[in-house]
Amino acid sequence: MKVELTGEQIKESKVAAEFIKAIFDSISTKTKVKGLMVFSIGDVEQRMKNFAKANGVRLASDKIYMSYRRIAHAGRKSKKADNKAVSETQLMQFPLKRFSMDLYYDGAAFVYTDYKTKYIISPAYELSFADGKVEKVAFVTASANVDRTEFKINKYKKI
Repeated sequence: MKVELTGEQIKESKVAAEFIKAIFDSISTKTKVKGLMVFSIGDVEQRMKNFAKANGVRLASDKIYMSYRRIAHAGRKSKKADNKAVSETQLMQFPLKRFSMDLYYDGAAFVYTDYKTKYIISPAYELSFADGKVEKVAFVTASANVDRTEFKINKYKKI
C-alpha cells in the first residue's frame, strides 16, 4: 500500500522515535528516563477512524500514544526468552512504518502488522499522565516472529 505522508506526520514520527530510543537507553542503563513518560506518535489514521465509526468502536482520542511502561512491557524478559520481543529499531520505526502496514481489528484492539511483527493498539487504554489517568488510543504491546497464518483466523477483520 502506497501512502503519501505529510511533513507533520514525518516530524511526529521522528520525535516519537527519539522518545522510544531514550526509553530503551534508560532501560538498558537502568537510569531514570528524562522526558515524557507518555507521548503521541501522531494522529489516528483515517482508515482506523472510518472502521471505528462504521463498527461502533469508540476511539478515546484523535492521537495514538505510547508510554514507558508499555514499551518496557513489549521488551520484557519473557518475550525475549520466547524470541517474541521486537527490537529497539523495529519499535523506533513503528510510528512511521505503521502507515504502510496492514491494519486489522480483532474484536478488542487494532493490530498493525508487516507479517514479521505486530503492534497492538487499544482504542481506549488508560494511561497515567502527570495530571491523572486518562483513556487514549494507545500502543499496548508488540511481538516479533509473527506467523502470517494468524491473520487468517476469523477474529481478524482486515481494514
